[in-house]
Amino acid sequence: MVEIIKEVLAKFGLPGIIFSLIYILMKMNPITLISASHVEFKFFTKEKRFYIKGIKTLSEILFYLLLLWMITDQFFSDKELYNPKLMMTITIITFVLFSVIFVFDFVGKSFIDLFGEIKKGYQIIVYILFLFYGFSWLLLPAYYIGTQIYSEFYNEKLTNIEQYGVLVAVLFFYLILIIFVYFTVIKTLYNFLDFNSDNIQSLTIEVNGKRWYIFHPTENEFFLLGNKPILKQCTEFSFIEKNELMTNIIMVEE
Repeated sequence: MVEIIKEVLAKFGLPGIIFSLIYILMKMNPITLISASHVEFKFFTKEKRFYIKGIKTLSEILFYLLLLWMITDQFFSDKELYNPKLMMTITIITFVLFSVIFVFDFVGKSFIDLFGEIKKGYQIIVYILFLFYGFSWLLLPAYYIGTQIYSEFYNEKLTNIEQYGVLVAVLFFYLILIIFVYFTVIKTLYNFLDFNSDNIQSLTIEVNGKRWYIFHPTENEFFLLGNKPILKQCTEFSFIEKNELMTNIIMVEE
């Protein structure tokens, strides 16, 4: 694979390598892999799991980047909209609330743990409020960067090159910001709101009357089994051939 990429790069340059990578990715059937159920996901190799998570993560980051730019361009491209007191107040409230959510998530408490006992109607209202709170992490930078920097994009005194320089600088800053926010704030909110698709249910089988948890396939068409749902907690391990595994009844642990 590396040699093919090197050969394409030598002959066709950067455009060739980009098209080659796109071709390789498409040959891996990304739509089929990404849309796989959590049961199918368990039977993928570590490489495929990493590929799927990488594609999903990259797609979400690009989605948030595009959304942040659209919010900025549509609502906060006027410098006159900026209010420093309002900005400071909302920023403090946002960070304080996140600190509280982070602590609850750290100790293993989710939204359901905290609000599961209240009436369903109130529960939905509170859940929506948390979603709006998560959205505020996009509104804050859009409001500040939009009014203070991006507004220059519409400054008629600047040349076209200077205007697009502002646009590129803002998009680059937003990309770095989204990457940071995604792996800290957004992931924490996903966990707290039980919105994290990475939480895969455990699959188990019974072999000779003993319950085993299925982890992942190995290089030799064998699947690794353990006696605990978390790999690091296992004290016993076993292996089973793929063909033999498929003849067993596979149970999803609730």
